[in-house]
Amino acid sequence: MPNANPIANRVRQTTTTTGTGALSLAAAPTGARGIVSTVGAGKAIRYKLEASNGAWEIGVGTATAGSPDTFARTTILENSLGTTAAISLPAGTHTLDLIVDARSFNEMTPRMLGLSNGVTLAAGVLTLDCMFSCDVAASVAVTQNITQIVLSNVPERCDVLLVLTQSLSLIHI
Repeated sequence: MPNANPIANRVRQTTTTTGTGALSLAAAPTGARGIVSTVGAGKAIRYKLEASNGAWEIGVGTATAGSPDTFARTTILENSLGTTAAISLPAGTHTLDLIVDARSFNEMTPRMLGLSNGVTLAAGVLTLDCMFSCDVAASVAVTQNITQIVLSNVPERCDVLLVLTQSLSLIHI
């Protein structure tokens, strides 16, 4: 399954916004393209924001067209502080780039799960770790009753195929 986020080359804008909120975007630097003019407004995009002091964050955000265009930092995936909070931007010029990050590649990578890789079955709870992939298949030989199925690390859009098989000795007619 393709990545759910738009991908384009040379998309970069700067901002002098301070704090942790939405960004007011300046025009794209020479040789770069603006977010709204390239991928459009209202679409979730993966971005890297690098602050003037070297701090950075990677996340998912949404641009809005206006005067100036703005950018909402909706989900922070990681940052230079080791957290998932928005970094606080100091005074200065900061750079916002559209990116394809490691999680984007994970989402594009199909996964085949099994009991030794991403699947656990304990006390009737079947847990599937989708590993942030959008295309997951799991095959499990059932040895006990399943009372609950739990999906973890599931991206925004995900297809899961689950095949359960049961030993004939467990079937009672």
